[in-house]
Amino acid sequence: MTYSLVPTKVDGDLAPSADDFNTYIKDNFAASVPDIFTAKGDLVAGTAARAAARLAAGANDTQLVPDSSQATGLAWLSLIAAQVYHDNLQQFITDTPTLIIFPTEIFDTGGDFASNTFTCDRVGYYLVTGFLQDWQSGAIDAGEIVRVDVYKNDVPFSTLSCLVGMATYTGTETPSQVGYDIIYLAAGDTLKFYGYQNTGGNRFPSHKRYSIVFLGR
Repeated sequence: MTYSLVPTKVDGDLAPSADDFNTYIKDNFAASVPDIFTAKGDLVAGTAARAAARLAAGANDTQLVPDSSQATGLAWLSLIAAQVYHDNLQQFITDTPTLIIFPTEIFDTGGDFASNTFTCDRVGYYLVTGFLQDWQSGAIDAGEIVRVDVYKNDVPFSTLSCLVGMATYTGTETPSQVGYDIIYLAAGDTLKFYGYQNTGGNRFPSHKRYSIVFLGR
């Protein structure tokens, strides 16, 4: 329902008629708060100049985002969040990017993570975080590196964390890495995680945990 602009009254004008009362008071209340509400959690959203509509509350764990295709210009969307991990040794061959395997999902709200790959179904910005524990099997000497990379659409895109040997790590120490990035994704884009090391021998990181959360657009 559209709000009717109330005319300005001046001294000497007659009292409002029944039509004036219905148009400028009764109908305007019906076009706005609180008459527009019908249920718990309802919101009011502008639809045009001096026009409003009721927007029902979204489902639990959804978020309100702009959407020009909707009558109210707003839409409720489900939260996109995934966290996966691998809690066993995985071999990383020297000087060879190695896809990190994730046999276990902690949660995956949109069902977007499968076969060690996150596939985007909503355009926007995503917070990507990762933790890799215990680069086991020998020292990391000066100039050698151990690294965790993000591949976007199967192409190296971002390095979450890079550790450069400074001749301080011994065979008994097992360094860990943590990092994050904010990545813009279009629908259908994919993310994968790769480990890389060039220490001259195979290494076996033990615990790997990664999270991807939709930030917005």
